Amino acid sequence: MKLSARIQKEMDMAFAARNKGNEGMARVCARRAAGIVVRDFLDKHGIEAAGLNNFEILVDESVRKSLPASVLPALQHLTMRVDEKYALPAGIDLLADAQAVIQILLKEVSE
Repeated sequence: MKLSARIQKEMDMAFAARNKGNEGMARVCARRAAGIVVRDFLDKHGIEAAGLNNFEILVDESVRKSLPASVLPALQHLTMRVDEKYALPAGIDLLADAQAVIQILLKEVSE
């Protein structure tokens, strides 16, 4: 499956989960989509990330140093832990953050 199709599939599943009221699954899918595009960015730039799963790749400091600074705030949100009520702070939308990471990194790779 092409990269763009894999990313789109994850984001489609994220929005579908949100629409069904399953915010936890929406977060999982958004993180997976972001992890896919980060891994592709690293591969295209010859940066090794073997052994890291799609969540670990979002939190790894050496990976973050290899990424454009503009994606770091979104990655910070994507890797935040939920509170005891399984919620994130108000105003944080992981689906929007994932979309921002995707747009920035796909643009970087295509230039």
